Amino acid sequence: MGFYEGYRDSVTDQYTSRPVDLMVGEIRVERDITGIKKYVFMQADDAISAGQFVKLDMGITTPDQVAQKATPTAAVADVCLGLPAGGAAVADESYFWCQFFGTATGGLVKTGVAAGDPLTCSATAGALQKQANATTAPESVCAIAQVANSSGSDANRSVFLTGIGYLGD
Repeated sequence: MGFYEGYRDSVTDQYTSRPVDLMVGEIRVERDITGIKKYVFMQADDAISAGQFVKLDMGITTPDQVAQKATPTAAVADVCLGLPAGGAAVADESYFWCQFFGTATGGLVKTGVAAGDPLTCSATAGALQKQANATTAPESVCAIAQVANSSGSDANRSVFLTGIGYLGD
């Protein structure tokens, strides 16, 4: 794993084949008015809809692909890696920058969440929910809600990603 310092592209750029100057697992750090944001270069193992949070696809056993592909979260026990940059949709097998730390916008959050609530994965594909039980494993807090979602339905909201699902940096 290394730091990508060239920044010839935008974090929202996606690729149908891996660019020769980028490796899956490379880390990119950017700063804007909301603070520091960290991204890791990944490949989608499944189609990712706009706003869906992702996890490492641990079901892959091909040696050169282990822990290098991302798929939408789908269970409370999942460990969230992050959100495709800008909350964008990603086509199956495409390469993309996945934000794993800092303020992220456009991520799917379930209803019943207040600003400041710790968020974990849910049984809804790609959606985060308010941490249901702070004392029982295996919930992993991967984000903090920055705004409430009391809309009565799942909605895209701003969150602060803690980086807990990616410890490569």
